[in-house]
Amino acid sequence: MTTANQEYFDIMVSHNLNLEQVKTGIANDMVKLLDASESSLKELIAGRIANITGRGQEKYGRGTTRRLNALLKDVKKMRGKVFRDIEKELTEQLIEVGVHEAAFNQAAVVSVVPMEEFSMVGASRDQIVAAAQATPIRGRFLNEWFDQAQSAELGRLNDALKVGFFEGRSNDEIVRGIFGTRSVPGDLRKSRNNVKTIVRTSMSTMASASRDELFGNNSDIIEFARYTATLDGRTSDICSSRDGNQYKLGEFRPEIPAHPNCRSIYLPILFGVGIVGNRPTVTDTRTREKREIDFRADAQAQSRGQWGNMSPQQRNKAVQRQRVKWGNEAIGTTPAATTYSEWFPQQSADFQRAKLGPTKYDLYTKGGLDLNDFVNDTASTPWTIDQLRAREADAFSKI
Repeated sequence: MTTANQEYFDIMVSHNLNLEQVKTGIANDMVKLLDASESSLKELIAGRIANITGRGQEKYGRGTTRRLNALLKDVKKMRGKVFRDIEKELTEQLIEVGVHEAAFNQAAVVSVVPMEEFSMVGASRDQIVAAAQATPIRGRFLNEWFDQAQSAELGRLNDALKVGFFEGRSNDEIVRGIFGTRSVPGDLRKSRNNVKTIVRTSMSTMASASRDELFGNNSDIIEFARYTATLDGRTSDICSSRDGNQYKLGEFRPEIPAHPNCRSIYLPILFGVGIVGNRPTVTDTRTREKREIDFRADAQAQSRGQWGNMSPQQRNKAVQRQRVKWGNEAIGTTPAATTYSEWFPQQSADFQRAKLGPTKYDLYTKGGLDLNDFVNDTASTPWTIDQLRAREADAFSKI
């Protein structure tokens, strides 16, 4: 029979694909907010540089620099408001995603546990809001990420304007370099990509934090969390090496998201004995008292006539074994799922080469290294080729 852990795992893998679509939709909405200010920005920049060149100033000198710095100050003010508006809208969206994730996970667990009236302690909206405010996104809070994105954009505009004047480019060339054309992207494309990355990574962080709140509220029935990566060619070396690893709740485990745009998630492993023994619920038509009577009767039947000779401690252990047996059969232990390290060898040579690159592909196919060998898990970064050469001299000698 399919266990609760297996059913839950299958539900959540499918749900995570839907979550990726939600991330894409929200990222596109945030970029639209950014794009909405481009016409005003273009008008500001084009008008001001036309004014500078119309004054007959030397192409690049103190007067030009002073006027360009004044322009950049106005650009910072205009775009700063846009970035703050995006941050505000995204914050609201993140809370809604967090609330939904906690509720969906709770409903998914309840739906697969074979017990009537089984319940979990939910994660409240206040908990989700507190988690959103307290959880950094890869070391920075959301406002810091947007401050960095705006600063990077201002740096690109500073270079585009001042280098353009210094090199004697026309006004139209400078504007096209910043805003691009239909066929050639401009410098502002990087701002759009940065916003998309912030959205996707912050949503992964929020979804993970809300699930952690739910797991923590139900630590009596959730003992481990399983690292679950996406099986495709875009999966990072870090996530592919960790896929399938299990970590005990309350102890150290690697953070998710593991990197910008990370798609991996933690899924809980339900603890069958905790569900059976620690929750006052009605199970498969039996009351808790009747269930314990049945466990005791099963233990006595398994004792081969030795029940009367057993000490109270031995009898309790025998009954506990029946609880564990029921928990493993009905709830299950680790769900059966192909990990990335099992899936990758089954893919074509072209796929493997494209994913790893030529040198790592040779080390993988000829040098005897596996996917875990390509990652410095302590630092959460892939080893460079030079680092691998120093660490894996024997493997390099085989290729």
